[in-house]
Amino acid sequence: MRINNIQIGYGNDIPGKTSLNIYFAGCLSNKKCDRELCQNKQLQDFNNGKDYNEWIENINLLMKTGFFDCYCLLGGEPLDQNIEDMKNLFKQLQQLPIYAYSGYDIDDNEDKIREYMKDLNIIDVYAGHYDENNNFNNQRWINNTLKDPNFEVKNNKEKGAK
Repeated sequence: MRINNIQIGYGNDIPGKTSLNIYFAGCLSNKKCDRELCQNKQLQDFNNGKDYNEWIENINLLMKTGFFDCYCLLGGEPLDQNIEDMKNLFKQLQQLPIYAYSGYDIDDNEDKIREYMKDLNIIDVYAGHYDENNNFNNQRWINNTLKDPNFEVKNNKEKGAK
C-alpha cells in the first residue's frame, strides 16, 4: 500500500474539524466515475507515492503537535487499499477518529463500505461517484454523522432551488 501525500484539512474535508488528510495511491476501475474527470488522476495508479511505512514517522511527528482532530482518508480510493496494510498503518499511529471519502456509490456498495468502516473503526464515509455535472445527489455521509451546511446549499442550487 502506498501513500502519495499528506495535507492539513482546515474543516473543508471534515466539517468543523482539523484533519490530517492522507492521500492513498490506487483506484480500481470498478466505479461509476468517469476516470478522465477524476480530480486526482495521478492517484489512480497503485504504484505512485511511497510505501506507507515510509510515512509513519512523519505522520506521528505531526500528530504530536495536538493540532489534529481526526484523520481523513482520500485518494485514489481508500476502500481499494489492502485492509491488512490499513490496519497495520493505524496500529502505528496516534488513535484519533477516522473519516474517509470514497467513489463507491452507497446504493451499490453499502455492504463493502460498512465492512471496511467496521474493520478500521471509521466514523463515517462520504461516498458517491464523481459526476461531471457536479450533481451532488449521489454523494453523502453514509452514517450521517456530519452536516456540512455548504453541501446542502450546493445540493439545493444544483436542483434549482432558491
